[in-house]
Amino acid sequence: MKYWKLVSAATALVLSSGVNASIVNTLNGVEYEWLELTETQGLSREQVESQIASSNEGDVLYGYQYASRSLFQSLLNSYASWDGIEGLHIQPSIVSGLTTFISDFGEGASHQYGSTFITTANDGSSVEYDGYSLTRGIFGDADECNYYGPEWRCYSTINLSTLNGVSVGAYQNDLSGWGDTFATVPTDYTNTEAGSYLVRQLSPVPVPAAVWLFGSGLIGLVGLARRKKA
Repeated sequence: MKYWKLVSAATALVLSSGVNASIVNTLNGVEYEWLELTETQGLSREQVESQIASSNEGDVLYGYQYASRSLFQSLLNSYASWDGIEGLHIQPSIVSGLTTFISDFGEGASHQYGSTFITTANDGSSVEYDGYSLTRGIFGDADECNYYGPEWRCYSTINLSTLNGVSVGAYQNDLSGWGDTFATVPTDYTNTEAGSYLVRQLSPVPVPAAVWLFGSGLIGLVGLARRKKA
């Protein structure tokens, strides 16, 4: 069985390589390596892009690029599906999925309140919480989120409500997906709690079946022509 078939799109493998901490997963049959947000926290987008452009293979960010809008959404959906309903989601699969996401990519902030609050989940259930944990990151290719000009890029906040340190709910925006997935920030955004969603492709893009059929047909025609000539 081929290796990529063994890697679930919903399961990430955390690796450590030198100073790099990365997550490897497979999306749409292609294997990707993602750099943890902790590697770029405190760096502006402009600073990150200058390091990406480096030709020195020894640099931490060498070979990485900002995840596109669609690829980042696929990454989130591999952890927890998006149903388009705004509000606090308490389904175990969603809560555990995004808890794993924050664990993999790094927690940007957490806060414990002095008292317990009660809120209503999107299914009408009452949920108690006494704190939150979240992670923030910048992503997007050029011009993907330039609502206010080309110097703006995509920005995401993944937010979990917690009770006694345990995740009990995950907030989902109705238009953008998990957190404020498609909000925008300027390229010089320097909040030290935010990192950058950087990715590099490990496996080649699968060749479409039609291409294989076309190639097989050509080989067959060449073989037939040779037989006739003989």
